[in-house]
Amino acid sequence: MTGIPLDLGARLNRARRHRGWSIREMARRCDISRELAHQIFTGKTSPTPDVAERLIDKLGVDMETARQLRSLPSTQYIAAYGATAIPLDRHPDRNAADSSSSG
Repeated sequence: MTGIPLDLGARLNRARRHRGWSIREMARRCDISRELAHQIFTGKTSPTPDVAERLIDKLGVDMETARQLRSLPSTQYIAAYGATAIPLDRHPDRNAADSSSSG
């Protein structure tokens, strides 16, 4: 499982604690499960791009932290589709289905 760099996790935790928020409160504000928030804040998993943007927005992190968050590979995406996933618009099965439905 791909996590996040330790220094990034530490910065996220500092920003969260600076606001006086528990992991549960952060999860509520970002509309994610407490378990996922805990995994992100302990560096065990990377956030999806959508969750990364919510963290950036809610925590008001500095530009470097935001840049690092945005550049992380999404653990959930990799787990679901594999590291060599093909974008849907280029997937052979989708193209075949699109061709057969339009003809």
